[in-house]
Amino acid sequence: VMDLVHVRRVVVPPHPGLFSALGLLSSDLVYADSRSAYTLLGPDAAGSIDAVYRAMEEHLLSRIKAPRENVRVARSFDGRLFGQTWETPFVDVPEGPVTESSIEGMVENFHRVYQQRTGNRFDGIPVQGVTYRVQVVVPSGKVSYPAVEEKNGSSPRSQRRVTLRHLADTDVEAGEFEREDLRRGHEVEGPAVIREPLSTTLVPAGHTARVGTYGELVIEKQGDGGSSPTRKDGGSSPTRKEGA
Repeated sequence: VMDLVHVRRVVVPPHPGLFSALGLLSSDLVYADSRSAYTLLGPDAAGSIDAVYRAMEEHLLSRIKAPRENVRVARSFDGRLFGQTWETPFVDVPEGPVTESSIEGMVENFHRVYQQRTGNRFDGIPVQGVTYRVQVVVPSGKVSYPAVEEKNGSSPRSQRRVTLRHLADTDVEAGEFEREDLRRGHEVEGPAVIREPLSTTLVPAGHTARVGTYGELVIEKQGDGGSSPTRKDGGSSPTRKEGA
């Protein structure tokens, strides 16, 4: 797959079978609301737009049990140049009450974002607000990975030899490693199989898996990165014979 999509490097995180679940647990809780009101952004619109944002924020904050000083409120709006039939979404809105100055900031933010996304800027055309959005973000605790023990100088030893079928025209012999036995700085040359309770990692022939600071496996094609990742003793086998 690396060759098909022209990827130089693949990173396999610790506990890859749980990675999506860990990401979900680490994600902030986001409560969102949006309301549409077609309004030309000018000084006279400040009061009505402020009322829309305040109503949404009060509604969202009433649903949250976390202390309000620990939450973050983010405002944005979808706008368009007057006369357009499509919107530029998620333009930032200045914090605080919506005032005449805030409206000026919204217009400037719109023109800046519009230019970034389309390459054009039309300061002379009025801006129309279409949809107003609020996100209330409740921070969650983040999962952290401890640094793994550094290798003691010895090369990792395979637990046994396995035969890989249907990956090439002929059967391929590979060393099998237990991931829990690998330490920071260890390198495993393919073809090899690295097993752990919830997943299995294949290191193809011509590739090397290196163990990073937190136990992540960095798989690269041999010869990339400026130097060949072969063993210092010049061997090319992924395992030592006595570990077979």
